Amino acid sequence: MPKTSEPGKLPTVEMDEWLNTNGLAHHTRSNRSCFHRMAGLPIIGQAAASTIGCEGDSCFISGSIFDHPRRFRIKGRNKLTDFAGVVSAPYLHVHEMTAKAEQICDEFDLSFRIGDPRDDWYGYGTTPLIIWNPRIVSL
Repeated sequence: MPKTSEPGKLPTVEMDEWLNTNGLAHHTRSNRSCFHRMAGLPIIGQAAASTIGCEGDSCFISGSIFDHPRRFRIKGRNKLTDFAGVVSAPYLHVHEMTAKAEQICDEFDLSFRIGDPRDDWYGYGTTPLIIWNPRIVSL
């Protein structure tokens, strides 16, 4: 997928193309988008039982593997429970992301994929990472 965005600007066209190809849409309720919600788990207080260190509804936004994160849902649905996953484009190599992605996915029963060229929506030397709920979407 060609990268046509100007430096310093988000590659919106590429992200939209990736979403459309996968039957997905932007999940605009980012303030309600943590791993607990992605996994369909209830949020109680600060989700103290999590080993990830969830801090309310933004538990996955921090951390180096979530650079340029974009949340997504199944196209045509926009409820809090329709939060299907997140795609990220960090400036890291696959081996630097694998352990953290495995930890998150093991804890929340999610799936992940790292470094697949089909997910390269950002470019600029980043490595694509996608984490999703396999009970909501198949990727």
